[in-house]
Parts: sequence; structure tokens; C-alpha cells
Amino acid sequence: VQNRLPSIDLSANTELTQLYLSENYITSIDLSANSQLSHLYMRDNRLVTIDLSKNTELTHLFLDDNAINSLDLSSNAALIEIDLSSNHLDTIDFSSNQALSYLKIRGDQLKSIYLNANPALTHLYLPLNQLESIDLSNNHSLLELQLSGNQLTSLNLEANQTLTHLQLSGNNLISLDLSSNVALEELNVSASNLSSINLSANKALKKLSWSSSALTSIDLSENIQLTELLLSNNNFTSINLEANTLLTDLNLDNNQLTSINLETNTLLS
Repeated sequence: VQNRLPSIDLSANTELTQLYLSENYITSIDLSANSQLSHLYMRDNRLVTIDLSKNTELTHLFLDDNAINSLDLSSNAALIEIDLSSNHLDTIDFSSNQALSYLKIRGDQLKSIYLNANPALTHLYLPLNQLESIDLSNNHSLLELQLSGNQLTSLNLEANQTLTHLQLSGNNLISLDLSSNVALEELNVSASNLSSINLSANKALKKLSWSSSALTSIDLSENIQLTELLLSNNNFTSINLEANTLLTDLNLDNNQLTSINLETNTLLS
């Protein structure tokens, strides 16, 4: 439903399992009679709070683009997917949601988050918050991790050996150890204060974005699967790409290169 509903009465709809009310003007809703609800989509409304204590069957919860400042999910142990992006949350407890595999909270005010009780997480998206640290030591199943635009100074990814996609742009990282992340295929560390990373263990890497980082050198000799390389706005005077014969997309704008040998990079258009 994409209307202009300011409110709705669902007290008689006790058999309701899926509810789609995105893009309305709803400020509050009573779901206490809808105990069988499994899917709730209320994106882009005007919710400040919502009581889900009676909705113990919920598996999918999408409440992004509201004005929610607190949310109790302690009764919703069946939750698998959650999107709470663009609300006013600075903290939230997921310790009761052990089945959770997909979590997205983009552009809120998160300063901390506890995820040790969520070992099933495979997709975690927390960009544009205020996180200074995060513990991912119990999230062994992570495939995609998006933490861009936070205030991270360090990040331990030793336990996250299944990671394939990693987005860390716009942080304040001093160093980054990716030696355990051998499955990594995409990496973005642009504008993250990093001047070097050892990528020799990341032989599956296909896409690398490391722009705006004052880089002067980089060793990509072990990353022969690279197809996309974005290194604009750095301080390279030279770069060796002889081993990267699969490159199809290369951006070296705004460096200090006077020449470059691309004889082996025959797929570049």
C-alpha cells in the first residue's frame, strides 16, 4: 500500500500474516491482535515508537525511514531480516534475535552495537553511524560487511573468514589486517586514513577501491583476479599492474604519474 493513511485499525484481522503499509503517514499502530504476523513492512512512515511484544512470529521487519528512537525486540526471537535505517536510534539490543541473518541500520545515530548473540549473521550493513568500535568475533558466518562512514580506528576481522564483500570507506583506521579474509572479493577502504594494507593473502579479490588515501605505493602482484581497480586522488608516481591481466576498469585520476605500462592489461577499453 502506498497511500496517505494516517492510521489503520487491524484489531479484527487476527489471521493477518503479512502487512505492507510503506509510504504512508502513520504515526502509531496497534498490532497486539495480530499475533500471527510474520512480515511487517512499514517503510517511510512517521512512527516514533512501535510495540511488537505480541508479534512473536515476526521473521521480517522493515521499519526504515521513520522517526523511531527506541525499539524492544526481546519478544521477537524468530526475526531473520531487519532494516531500521534512517531512524533516530543510538542503541538497540539484538541479544534475543539469535536467528538474525540480515541486519541493516543505515544513517542512524548508533554509537555502539552488541552482536555476540547473533552468530547467524551473514549480511551486516551499518554505514553512516557513529561507531568507534565493533566486536565481530562471534559472527563467523558474515559474507557482506558495510561499515562506511563511521568513526572506526581499528577493526578485528580475524574471525570473519567467510567475508566476500567489505566496505570501510570514510573511517579513521590506522591499520587493517586482512590475512584471514582469503575469500574477500570486493574491498573499499577509500578515505579511511590507511596508507598500507598487505593484500597478498587476498587472492580472490576482484574489486578494489582505495581512493583519497595519500597512497604512494601498492603491491598487487598476488591479486591476479582483479577486474576493477579504483585508486584516484592518491600520490602515486608509479604503479606496477603487469600481473593484473584481467583488469577491465581502472581509475588512476589525480595522481602524480608521468607514465604507466599497460601492455599486459589488454582487457582495458
